[in-house]
Amino acid sequence: MVGVGVLLAAPPGAQMSKIANPDIQLASFGSVLAPPPLTPEGDVLWWWIDGGSDSKSASTASSVGVGGGAGFFATVFNSCGLVCNGVDGIEGDPDGQRGGLLWGDGGDGWDSTVAGVDGGNGGKAGLFGGNGGDGGDGADGNATIIDGSNGGSGGDAGWLSCGAGGNGGNGGDGYAGADAGVPTGEPVDGEDGDSVPPNEVITDGGTGTDGGDGGDGGNSNGTTAPNEAGDGGTGGAGVDGLVGLTGGDGGDGGDGGHGGWFDGDGGDGGAGGSGGDGGAGSDALNDGGDGGDGGNANGIPTTPDLGGDGGTGGTGGDGGAGGTGGDAGAGGAGGGSGLFGGTGGDGGPAGEAGDGGDGGDATDGGDGGDGGNANGAGGFGGDGGDGGDGGDGGDAGTGGAGADGGTGGSGPLSGGSTGTDGTDSDSGGTGDTGTGGLGGDGGDGGDANGTGGTDGSGGSSGSDGSGGV
Repeated sequence: MVGVGVLLAAPPGAQMSKIANPDIQLASFGSVLAPPPLTPEGDVLWWWIDGGSDSKSASTASSVGVGGGAGFFATVFNSCGLVCNGVDGIEGDPDGQRGGLLWGDGGDGWDSTVAGVDGGNGGKAGLFGGNGGDGGDGADGNATIIDGSNGGSGGDAGWLSCGAGGNGGNGGDGYAGADAGVPTGEPVDGEDGDSVPPNEVITDGGTGTDGGDGGDGGNSNGTTAPNEAGDGGTGGAGVDGLVGLTGGDGGDGGDGGHGGWFDGDGGDGGAGGSGGDGGAGSDALNDGGDGGDGGNANGIPTTPDLGGDGGTGGTGGDGGAGGTGGDAGAGGAGGGSGLFGGTGGDGGPAGEAGDGGDGGDATDGGDGGDGGNANGAGGFGGDGGDGGDGGDGGDAGTGGAGADGGTGGSGPLSGGSTGTDGTDSDSGGTGDTGTGGLGGDGGDGGDANGTGGTDGSGGSSGSDGSGGV
């Protein structure tokens, strides 16, 4: 007959790899049946096996060999053996190992250090005793993977035990969005118009770029009517600001493990990660360029000359919009307690939502150019150019969405209590809006210096830009 020994010869986690004469045998060596097989060294009973290490890599190495105790349990049951504590997760194998099939704590899940990779789940405890392993924390986001990763779930306690469930891991925080860079652009003025002989071909002034001034219109020196000078060129628009980057979302907290069926506390849920703030939009660069002046008509006094109109001022650049804040991560649910005792685990709190980024300020519009003069009799002075409109301020970034806290774990049938729900979080704040630019002034009308001539009209002022929304 095969005798059955008591399973409590050593506490969970004790190093069992060197049992020379255990006081309590798992099998009777006086039986006519063959004794249990041994490892090649002949000093370990393979069916009472302890991983005997704090890392999975070492545990795996120690399980190789004839008899294959640790390897057998790890392969078939994902367990360290019969009475032992599971080893903690590692990067390549993130989940904590299950405790001994009969007795032992589950290993803790790996705390992720790699953006985008969730924390490992805690290992389950042994059937008759042991606590579930804690879930690993999620990793924070980075510039490449902006969202935080989720925390791992806590392992459940043994079904027929009074052990506690493992706590859930915390979610990683989202990466803060970067502020927008400074826009680039060098003001370049437009070329002036000209009077090209021999037929006095008149050209207008050129348009400025990136806030450069418009060129002046060419003067007319003709002797035949109509003697019309060139118009001034349009000022170049200012350069718009750039948009701030979006913040990353926070990872969700892991759920707590369930307590032992008889009388065990549930594990607490992990906290949700916070969303990253949105980046600020950059200010616009360069005011709008001024419009070029109209050319003068310098014909003979009896010719009705026409002075050139002034160019329109360039519009101001718009401010860049602020980036959107990242959403908060939800809290993990608390694990339920045992049926006859214990307390349900608390739900994890939600993370904070990220704030939106501020909008950038706009630049002012350029002034309109002056109209050209008409010097002949009965001539008309050129009209002044209109001022450029101011740029609009950048829109404020929107805050990220809040999240719910985890639900508290259920309590026992009588006595004990349920876990407390985790706190919810509000939406993130909205950033400040950018300031609008001022409109440019209109140019002056040209003078009619000849007898019976008419002066030009002044240009209108540009509109002020609005603030962002």
